Amino acid sequence: MGGATSKRIGLFLLLFGVPLIFLMVLSRGDTEYNGLKFYAKNITDSGRIKVNDFLFYDVDSNAITKESLEGKSIIITTLIPSCPAACPILSKQLGEYIYNPILHETRLKDFIIVSQLIDTNGNQVDLASFIKEQPVNAEKWKIVTGPQENPLYDFDLPNAKLNQDSPKDNVIGGKTYYKMILLIDKNHYLRGIYQGDKTPELKRLQQEIKVLEREYKEELEKNKEVNI
Repeated sequence: MGGATSKRIGLFLLLFGVPLIFLMVLSRGDTEYNGLKFYAKNITDSGRIKVNDFLFYDVDSNAITKESLEGKSIIITTLIPSCPAACPILSKQLGEYIYNPILHETRLKDFIIVSQLIDTNGNQVDLASFIKEQPVNAEKWKIVTGPQENPLYDFDLPNAKLNQDSPKDNVIGGKTYYKMILLIDKNHYLRGIYQGDKTPELKRLQQEIKVLEREYKEELEKNKEVNI
């Protein structure tokens, strides 16, 4: 009896252990009354994760870096043209829940999406053709090319590492981070991690973008009071 139960528990952990770990990690991005939490390498670590420097290029070969996006809060995603229609990051939900509010809401004018376009089949990425087929406002949604291993995902979290390999049948292209979305504040700190193939996660990102905007507004008001 006990042996059978142990086997069932073992099978459960094997099948669902990794998703559960990521749900635990993602839950650390829940909102607080005064703003969003910061992420740290260890649960007991007070140090905040600041994303690495990066260098991407847009369709006009302009460099996209920390400096060029100074003062912007960035939503980082990955786009894979070879991905089937059901690919989570290519779904219309990203446009519906994230792009449209950023495009139309004035208070979100300093938020921007940066999507790295990659081809997991080893083919040359045709950025111009992709943008022609998926037209967006380049000031609000920058579709770029860059290194195959995106440096923005190169950090460790408690119980998880986003740039690790993942089974091909779970993640298109074989990398865990391909379906993950990051929210990076204007000071380059990591403030949110979201699973892009889950509608509730995209809705959470939509809400937490507004929480972060409110945090900026409150910080600005406090600074004004100090200077009076």
